[in-house]
Amino acid sequence: KRSMCELIDNAIDLWSRKKRADLEIKILIDERQQAISIEDNAGGIEELKLDHIVSPGKTTNAVQDEVIGYFGVGSKRAVIALAQDIAIHSRFEHDKPHVVKFDEYWITQDPDWHLPYSESPKGLNPYTTLIELNKLRIQITLDGIDDLKKHLREIYAKFIDRGATISVNGEKLTS
Repeated sequence: KRSMCELIDNAIDLWSRKKRADLEIKILIDERQQAISIEDNAGGIEELKLDHIVSPGKTTNAVQDEVIGYFGVGSKRAVIALAQDIAIHSRFEHDKPHVVKFDEYWITQDPDWHLPYSESPKGLNPYTTLIELNKLRIQITLDGIDDLKKHLREIYAKFIDRGATISVNGEKLTS
């Protein structure tokens, strides 16, 4: 639950800083395939800042920003804690979409942690980020999904009441 919240926090932080219209976060959890995808329309990641995705301590948040996180480690730890195979697609504003992919080999064996990116084949809308998590490290069950929905309703009630939409498997969560 904490790892999922870290990823949602990033979208909320970007949304809060950019003062974009309504935030929409769509979480799809496939129990059969043991996969998770999280898509948001908070703004996307600029091409020049794609290295922030995995570089420890790098963040676009400043201490004075009114955001949830600013240490630059949350999303990195979250995706690695959740999955062995990770793809992060992002389209900053109306720029071309890009994708950063890393896997268990990169996490445990790659000595330089250089992470190349490429143009994403996904037809992302502008301002969109899509995180795809495969080969999950934990077993997802229907009860676990229900527990996550309850947790997200409680944790993000304030943001849901302010106009953010968070849905899990098509179910729009209420505060």
